[in-house]
Amino acid sequence: MASNVNVTETIIITPSEPTPNHVLRLSALDSKLFARFVTDYMFVYEPRHGADQAAITENVKTALSRALVPYYPLSQLGRRDRPGPVWARARPEARLGPSLAGPGPARGSRPGDSPGVLGEMKDLLKPRRHTSFEVLAGHVWRSWARALGLAPEQRVRVFFGINVRERMRPGLPTGFYGNGVVHVCAEASAGELAGNGLGFAAGLVARAKEGVGEERVREVVESVSSKWEQVEFVGTLILTQWSRLGLEMVDFGLGRPVQVSPVCSGRFCTFLPVHGVENAVKVNLGVPVTALDQYLSFVKNINE
Repeated sequence: MASNVNVTETIIITPSEPTPNHVLRLSALDSKLFARFVTDYMFVYEPRHGADQAAITENVKTALSRALVPYYPLSQLGRRDRPGPVWARARPEARLGPSLAGPGPARGSRPGDSPGVLGEMKDLLKPRRHTSFEVLAGHVWRSWARALGLAPEQRVRVFFGINVRERMRPGLPTGFYGNGVVHVCAEASAGELAGNGLGFAAGLVARAKEGVGEERVREVVESVSSKWEQVEFVGTLILTQWSRLGLEMVDFGLGRPVQVSPVCSGRFCTFLPVHGVENAVKVNLGVPVTALDQYLSFVKNINE
C-alpha cells in the first residue's frame, strides 16, 4: 500500500564554518557516469511521547551543518567539464520528507536473513568456504534470475563494488575521501544459474572478487580516465551492501531507527541492517509484481 509524506518545508543547509573556495578535480573513479547519482535514505523511528520535535529538527540541521565542514565538497555541486569533471561551488538544498507514493515494482525483502540462516547456507557449501557476502549475493542473484523466468540462454549478471583502499600500493593519499571502489561483475546464463546450486553462484561472485588486485585497479582507473564507463542494465542485478555502514546507529534524539532503507529501490538490490539483530541482513529488492511470489519462494528455500 502506497504512503505519502508531505514536504512541509525545504531549507538550505550550509557548512557551520568557512570552507575552502576552490575547484577540486574528481578522481578517475569518481568521474564514472555510473557513480553519479544521489540516494535518498529513509530513517524510521519509534514515536516517543513528549519528544521535543523542534529540538530534534535542530539536531539534524546542526549535525549536517557540522559534517559539511570536513566534507565540504559535498556542499557543492558537480559540473561536467571535459576533459575532466570538476567541482563547482554551490549550495545544496536539503529536502525534508520526500514523497514515497507512486507506481513502481513490488519490493521483495526478507527481514530474517539472520546469522543462523547465513550459517546454514555456508554449511551447505562445505568444504568450500565462502564469505557471508558471497553466499547471500549468490543466493539472491540466483533467486532473482529464476523468478524472472528468463530464457535459458539469456546472460545474467550481478554487479557490485569492491573496496580497493587496502589493495592499492602505494595506498591512497592521506585525506582522500573520494570513491575507493571498483565495480566488478559475475556472469552466467539463466540456465546455468537455475541448473546449478548455490555453490555455483557463490563461486562466481567469489571469483569476481578475487580478480580485483592492484593491477586490475590500475586498469580500471586508466580505462575510466580515457572513456565513459557504460553498464549493461538488461539482465543485470546491481547490488550494494549497506549492512555495515552503521546507518542503524544514527540517533537524532529519538533513539536508534527501527528501519533504514532507500526511498526507492529501482533496479538496485540493497543489503540492509536489521534493527535489534546483530549481524543480520535484510534484502531490499524491486521485482515485477508478476515475479514476486516466485522470488519469495526461491529466496526462502535455501535447499533448492
